[in-house]
Amino acid sequence: MGQVRLLGALRESKGRDWSDSFDGQEKDVQGVAARHRGTLVEIARDRDVSGREVHLFKRPALGPWLKKPDLYDGIAVQKIDRLTRRPVDIYLFFEWCKEHGKFLVSADGVDTRTRAGKAHAELLAMVGGWEWEAIQERNRDSRARAREAGRWHGGTVPYGYRITGGKGNWRLVPDTVPLFSTVADRRTWSPVDVLHWMIEMFLFGENGTGGWSYLRIAAWLDLHVPTSTGRGQWNHRTVKNMLRSRANLLGEDSHGNSRAKPLITMGLFQQVQREMDARARTIKPPRANANPLADVIWCPECTKKFHYLPQPDYADGTEHLGRYHCNTLNCPVKTIAAKELWEVLDAYMRLMASGVERHLLEVVPGVDYTPEINDLKVRISRLRRQDEDGDWEDDREGYRRRLGELRGKLRELEVEPVVPQSEQWTPTGETYGRFWESAALLGKGAELRRIGVKLWVDPRKPKGIGSGRINVEAPSGWLRWGLLEKPKRGNGS
Repeated sequence: MGQVRLLGALRESKGRDWSDSFDGQEKDVQGVAARHRGTLVEIARDRDVSGREVHLFKRPALGPWLKKPDLYDGIAVQKIDRLTRRPVDIYLFFEWCKEHGKFLVSADGVDTRTRAGKAHAELLAMVGGWEWEAIQERNRDSRARAREAGRWHGGTVPYGYRITGGKGNWRLVPDTVPLFSTVADRRTWSPVDVLHWMIEMFLFGENGTGGWSYLRIAAWLDLHVPTSTGRGQWNHRTVKNMLRSRANLLGEDSHGNSRAKPLITMGLFQQVQREMDARARTIKPPRANANPLADVIWCPECTKKFHYLPQPDYADGTEHLGRYHCNTLNCPVKTIAAKELWEVLDAYMRLMASGVERHLLEVVPGVDYTPEINDLKVRISRLRRQDEDGDWEDDREGYRRRLGELRGKLRELEVEPVVPQSEQWTPTGETYGRFWESAALLGKGAELRRIGVKLWVDPRKPKGIGSGRINVEAPSGWLRWGLLEKPKRGNGS
């Protein structure tokens, strides 16, 4: 009887620059081959391959060999979990072995050529799956406890911070180490300086001339500041994400836990968020063929909005204002020319508000630290329970330091006044008549939406005032709210 041909299968979960794991596995596989009077035809080495996340038959090195079963009689491994940690894969593998007449042997006593050996392999595969689940649970618990203790538990280091400490006590601290200097002003810059400069330029610009855009900030950084990795380029999305990030500016993680000293105050952070929200609400340039009377024209039959049908200009170059049509299926209401609608609206505005000063309602943002205060109280209570249970991740002094930091931050926020959000009417200095004469169609439509005007249009009725063809509906107090009274303060009531 000739020697059996064995295929060695090695696997290492994490890629490393150097490791003796493969050396130990190969030595054990060679011992298995000698014990079963076999010879190794090849050894498949899979580095940085998870036994749980990667399908057995899709392993980079072993997978192609499983498609060539005629080249060997069996497979040798150090342990079953070096083959796979997925119980379902082990059953599929046994089906594959049965179909192709192969077997599995290992250094820990598995030999599937016997019934007992196959049962032993199935049991070890199940244990390997349980072990993997236990490892993941321990890792999750370790990360959670590290977050609670304010320690760094791995991942991408936020820009503006660096890692310090030792094993089991890694922490994030503000990165104030100078990395480069600019030629023009000979100023040395650290990552913290870069973040402070970004905020200053975003809010105020140079010499208070007006805040810079995300794109302008990114263009300046691309010329003067290296990225955190030293590769790639700055772009407006990166700037926007960093100004919105609580991790970069406040030293918090995604769970709201404080893991480092904040780089700016909470008040400044909220000011940045308000400015970003205000810019997001800025009216963007209208697209081509935009509907000037969007959300203004309604069908009285089906109570749905009319659809805008832009039209090409007339032959003599005169602009065509387009048409409006009800798109509801089986609705008897037909098309009406936009020119007719604008004539009615122009007459309405001249009659109602020609000499009245126009006012705008502005929202004054408030300041409220209640959510942050409640979060700090919860975290202080959690630390106290850990102290009562004697469940400390570090020594007693470390616990006291963390508790003191949280209490100090809580005292700072509790003395801050709660300023509710308010509304105020601000005069624009122009009359509605002047505004209506100078505004473009899109601006007029935006103003009609602001004051809540609706047009109920029924083209089936004859033209003329009082026929019900075009009915203008506006809130009864729209003149009183924003135009006739003095600017209001507070909540506008």
